[in-house]
Amino acid sequence: MDSQTTTGAPPGAFLVADLLAPAERDQLVARLDALEGWGGATFRGQVTRRSMIWFGTAYSIATRRVDPAPPIPGWLRAVRDRAVAAARARAGIAAHDDDDCAFLGSPDEFVSSTIIRYPVGAGIGWHSDAPVYGPTVLTVSLGAPAWLDLRHKADPARRARFLLNAGALFILTGEARRDWAHRVPPVRGPRYALTFRTRR
Repeated sequence: MDSQTTTGAPPGAFLVADLLAPAERDQLVARLDALEGWGGATFRGQVTRRSMIWFGTAYSIATRRVDPAPPIPGWLRAVRDRAVAAARARAGIAAHDDDDCAFLGSPDEFVSSTIIRYPVGAGIGWHSDAPVYGPTVLTVSLGAPAWLDLRHKADPARRARFLLNAGALFILTGEARRDWAHRVPPVRGPRYALTFRTRR
């Protein structure tokens, strides 16, 4: 893949390229490969090639309900806590200069975690995270690299693109969370996305 491109990136979209070291990434992928309980994912009425596991809470696109899910396990809480600390350091700098980029939430407030497994050729189309979740969404990437595309909802010509390599953290908050949609084009290798969210 080409190098990371962030031209025109909106306020509230941040990348931490090296949250996890290679050994940590390998250990997590091995754990995820052995994980049981994967469920199918439905997007706009279609069954997708992705599969998912929810912890803390589970959101149904069909019913727009949030239901209890198994507690976030200790190994995943450790990743969450690292991600929150890094997000505070990265996005918090912008928050001093732009209230719209304010990062909110302690680690324990990120009560929902979704693990998404992408096989080769899988992706996800344009969407925004459900409004029942809070103003900041954190995603840790593992496995094959993937592009994350952003598109302004009111002005689709405004776009940005980030390259998510293994071990990277992507932070979505402020304007980027509220006014932009995002997608992941089909991946070229197996990939996992570990996403952490607060509730409104």
